[in-house]
Amino acid sequence: MSTVLIVVIVVVVVIVVVMALAAARRKREQVHNERRVEAAEHRDEAQVHSAQASRQEAEAEERGARAKHEQAAAEESSAKANQARRAASEREEHAREIDPDPEPEGEADRGESGTRGERR
Repeated sequence: MSTVLIVVIVVVVVIVVVMALAAARRKREQVHNERRVEAAEHRDEAQVHSAQASRQEAEAEERGARAKHEQAAAEESSAKANQARRAASEREEHAREIDPDPEPEGEADRGESGTRGERR
């Protein structure tokens, strides 16, 4: 073989290798860009889901606070009812104590049993 032919073959091989390396580099950059875009989409979706989760959590906390408030109001109402029931019982007892005409035994029992039934 002649020296010129060997030089031409070496030059062609070098050019092919350089082109292959350049093509591989472009392909790698393209894959990286596609992954960047995909990662950005995932980040956006994650942000949306995080915002939804925060909203749902805030709604749940608000419902919990309302439930606690309603529970406290119910307990307060129950306590007031018990207090009113005790006051009524005390007034009834006081009325029996000061009544100059006490009820006969049979009627007094009926009145008490009716009152007791209301307490339960």
